[in-house]
Amino acid sequence: MITYSQTDWGDGSTAAGQQLVAHYDAVYPAGAFEVGLPGAAGFSLRFSGPFEVLDYLPGTGTPGPLTMDISNPTTSQAGALGGEVAGLKLNVDFSHTGYTIGTSGVELGNLTLCGFTGTEAAVNGADINELLGLANTALGGGPTPLGYSELSGLIAQLNVAFGGGSVGQFARDHVAVGSCP
Repeated sequence: MITYSQTDWGDGSTAAGQQLVAHYDAVYPAGAFEVGLPGAAGFSLRFSGPFEVLDYLPGTGTPGPLTMDISNPTTSQAGALGGEVAGLKLNVDFSHTGYTIGTSGVELGNLTLCGFTGTEAAVNGADINELLGLANTALGGGPTPLGYSELSGLIAQLNVAFGGGSVGQFARDHVAVGSCP
């Protein structure tokens, strides 16, 4: 399993940035990369190509929801949440298409989240694809069981859980193949 931070995805000199440029069209054959809630359902960030994603990431600032649709932004009012959700979507999509799946053969999105306490316990038993759906809903202005800062922090840890192919402590503590132990 291989994941990258939103900062790595936003830097064309890193392995993540190079993957983004080299394989964007294969991962997003329709041409658009979008996070949030597309269409009338809410708000989203939409990117037309890899260089537009590079220009946006990393997203910084106070995490919050979008209040408008934005095409090819370099910043957004979503702050770090926008960047972390974009990073998670890239990690999930590049794993799904095989570019960052690593030697496990298991797609990142199919891994299960476990062992959280407090309000984060709301994601226990969900797979990462479900977390991405929840994150897109929150980013797009929909309801979320977690606060924006809490959600952004959780995703930031997940984005580096398998940093460059190494299993980190967060992954050991909170990510499982199949059901939670």
